[in-house]
Amino acid sequence: MRALIQHNFTSGLGDFIVGIYEYLDTVKTLKNFGYSVELILNINNNQYIYAENFFDMFNKNIFDIFDSIKIVDVPINQNVYQDLTRVFTLGGAGAGQHWWDLFISDPNNFKWDWLTIYPQEQDKTPHDIKIFTDKIYKEYDDTKIEYGLNIPYKSIFFRTEDYNDESELLVKYESIIKEIILSNDKIFVCSNSAKIKNKIKKIDTVKVVTYDIPYEDVFGNHCTGRGDKLGLSSSESFRRTKYTVFDMLTLSDSIDISHISEWNRSSNFLIFSKINKIKITPFYD
Repeated sequence: MRALIQHNFTSGLGDFIVGIYEYLDTVKTLKNFGYSVELILNINNNQYIYAENFFDMFNKNIFDIFDSIKIVDVPINQNVYQDLTRVFTLGGAGAGQHWWDLFISDPNNFKWDWLTIYPQEQDKTPHDIKIFTDKIYKEYDDTKIEYGLNIPYKSIFFRTEDYNDESELLVKYESIIKEIILSNDKIFVCSNSAKIKNKIKKIDTVKVVTYDIPYEDVFGNHCTGRGDKLGLSSSESFRRTKYTVFDMLTLSDSIDISHISEWNRSSNFLIFSKINKIKITPFYD
């Protein structure tokens, strides 16, 4: 019996990592039923990383449960592939379009309770696994020290719409942000809007810490496109992505997080913060 999981890196880094948590547990179930399971990492539309340095970022050992692994730029986008039939894609999307797909050689025997879907509730979080390489964690620890975050700190995470700085929203939440900064000694600020992040830092350049993401002044940060779309080399793109990872990890080591957003919901960018059971106070409309 055969199964194939195609992980589609088509959205943000938080979504991609949550997908790993979901299907790793699903694979354990499939293996217990005697399936051989192949993993295809579809990075065709991702904005963060190339095939050549994928495992310089992500810990290859967590994928040892798979019988084989391929990294591809051309996804499987049909419902039948070789002798396999697609039985699941998150959100009912088409093959290769969203998060991850599951293909099975004997679809008539497929049971929905074989799937492990990550619950969104903060009090129900997946177990911690070492997602990144030792080198990435070491660079993260060194970066925190470099930026003076080797002391207790609180965080502000300002989540805007993708590809939209929404800097006008800062006026709406300015009083809340100033109160948080004034009542604490050290504040780490993370936002997918470079403009918002830099404007918050100007409120108090001593208390507020932000990471200097390479080329942020030109391209913004987080969801702005992989290096090949920005005219950057793979190594330059990799450096940018490392700081996105450092943002996620730094939030997860906070005393607490003030999460400001117009989305009226939590963000998968906070996956590690939820695993660490960090208090997250939402400020939604």
